[in-house]
Amino acid sequence: MDSTANKEEKEKKIVALAFQGEQFSSKFLLCWTNTLSVLWQSGNYEFLIACGDNNSLIHSRMRTLGLNNEIHKPFNENKFDYWITIDKNMLFTPQQILDLITSLDEHDIVSGLYKCDDTVNYNAIQNIDNAYFKTNGSYQYLLQEDIDKWKEDMKTKYLPVDYVALSFFGTKASVINSLEFPFFDGENIVIDKDDGKKYNIVPSEDFNLCKKLKDKNYQIMVNLDIRVGNSVNLII
Repeated sequence: MDSTANKEEKEKKIVALAFQGEQFSSKFLLCWTNTLSVLWQSGNYEFLIACGDNNSLIHSRMRTLGLNNEIHKPFNENKFDYWITIDKNMLFTPQQILDLITSLDEHDIVSGLYKCDDTVNYNAIQNIDNAYFKTNGSYQYLLQEDIDKWKEDMKTKYLPVDYVALSFFGTKASVINSLEFPFFDGENIVIDKDDGKKYNIVPSEDFNLCKKLKDKNYQIMVNLDIRVGNSVNLII
């Protein structure tokens, strides 16, 4: 008898793959189908698939966790190891998904890196600094010089941040399961201005999730080596 038959089969990791949106480009669909094929052929993974297809961004994000008005626990409490969510404008390779999964073996929460639609800023904020917002009217997003300096000074590909967009984002199941329904809600941020007026900021659903994670003392990391494309302006 082949001795390998007596070896215990390695338990496969269950990856909950979520995509946000209703209409997808041919480029995204190629990225998506290639990824599913590689994950399946590797023999190391099983996967759940969830689609966020609601006009409300908060409800759309909820659906990427398998949530609705009746189901309040991610994927109705079915077992999964990682949750990875990808927006419809992302362009990526199967290897980048594998790298994101591998990063989640090192850190609880990891995002890839991509240029925002303005082609200048990246998809993350290192520090949520209301004093900076008061002076500039926005938070300070990550710039290329910030990335270069971090890599040179710290000699690591992982950058801790307070906020990251959820467009190419992953967490361990234990992290997302520690939060409460509806996961993506939040309160307005009010910042007093010097002229006596106020900024009354309605945070996005991804901002709200990042704040909840920070309040739970989780650290969000950006893997600076995972740089994906943004098809809105064909940015790589």
